[in-house]
Amino acid sequence: ITIILLLNLFFVGTYAQPGESQIGQSLSTDTMRLLGGDIYYEGMEIKLGVAKDIAGTSNKPQAYSYFKKANRMRGWNYVWAIFGGYEVGAGFAAVLLGNPVGWLDVGIGGGLIAMIVAREDKIENYKRLGVQAFNK
Repeated sequence: ITIILLLNLFFVGTYAQPGESQIGQSLSTDTMRLLGGDIYYEGMEIKLGVAKDIAGTSNKPQAYSYFKKANRMRGWNYVWAIFGGYEVGAGFAAVLLGNPVGWLDVGIGGGLIAMIVAREDKIENYKRLGVQAFNK
């Protein structure tokens, strides 16, 4: 379950949804655009941490702040995914061994995994705001 969740985190939002706005369609230099969940700078796809660094060196403090928040949340999501996956697995193993308290661990792990999904929406919003701020 943890491996599936981690793989899902890498691919969440990588495809544009129908009707989704595409910010920064211009391909001129020094512009960023967001297509699906991917950030592009000067026509090249870049990672969130790189977008943060570019905003910092380009003297775009508001964009830097948004990218930094998104990057920090994404990093913590990996921690919560590992811990939540462990809790689900360990709880399920405890239940199989006859310990009914294991269901509590399964619930805790499931709650952590559900929290990650909600945080991913916030990350996408911070990325969108960061791109908008960078292009101002």
